Amino acid sequence: GACRRGQDALLSAFDQAAVQLSQRLLHEPAGRAVQVTGGLTLSLDEYLRTRMAELAVHADDLAVSIGAEASLPRETWGEAIQMLVDLARLRHGDVAVLRALARRERVTDAVFPVL
Repeated sequence: GACRRGQDALLSAFDQAAVQLSQRLLHEPAGRAVQVTGGLTLSLDEYLRTRMAELAVHADDLAVSIGAEASLPRETWGEAIQMLVDLARLRHGDVAVLRALARRERVTDAVFPVL
């Protein structure tokens, strides 16, 4: 594949895929369902939200591994953080998340990290 031909070929293939996916997503029907691991079904929007959060987490992992800061759009960071907070709310409830965010002395469960 492109990775065997070097970094420039890989980046070019990535850019082409991003353009193709951007165009395809414009034409996907609202509410399209996507089946994911374990038979779970999500809307396409929700599925893409999970992928965005995963992208942010792994971009940060890679950046830390080379002593750098990950550079993603502010909206990507915001969506990733919101999705992780939403996951914490589902797992632990609103009060536990509020306490974990605001009052260290009231934290009774390990609400964070959620992954």
